[in-house]
Amino acid sequence: CNAMANLALKEEFQFKIVQEGGLRRLNQLASKAKASDVKFFVALAIARIAHNPHLRTQMVALPEDDATGSSTLRALLHLSRPPPETPKRVQRQAVEALALLSLEPPNHAKIVRSGALLPLIRQARLETPVEFRTSALRALFSVFSS
Repeated sequence: CNAMANLALKEEFQFKIVQEGGLRRLNQLASKAKASDVKFFVALAIARIAHNPHLRTQMVALPEDDATGSSTLRALLHLSRPPPETPKRVQRQAVEALALLSLEPPNHAKIVRSGALLPLIRQARLETPVEFRTSALRALFSVFSS
């Protein structure tokens, strides 16, 4: 997962990860991984891919009811559960990815239906580091202003 997170830094690899099924695998790992390091690198990789505005709609368009557990929103909601269920560093990366996905108007309805507003609201609190709080607030503004 660390390697996938490193590859996800480069735009050319972000497209390949999504096209070749790497995102589906990351989504599956999100719910199956037990080790917090694995969860962190899964959340980090998804967040890095979500930085690419050309992939955000495609990331959310993965089947929501896929029995394989490959829904990106489901994976991020699982990883965004508050501590102690999920370590803060995992939760912050997962909500960062949700925030980035929320910036695209075509994703708004699915974001709201999935229940992703609650993790965004939690991340918008004052005790959250400013860079994560800013992303959450921008995402909430984007969703509620459309």
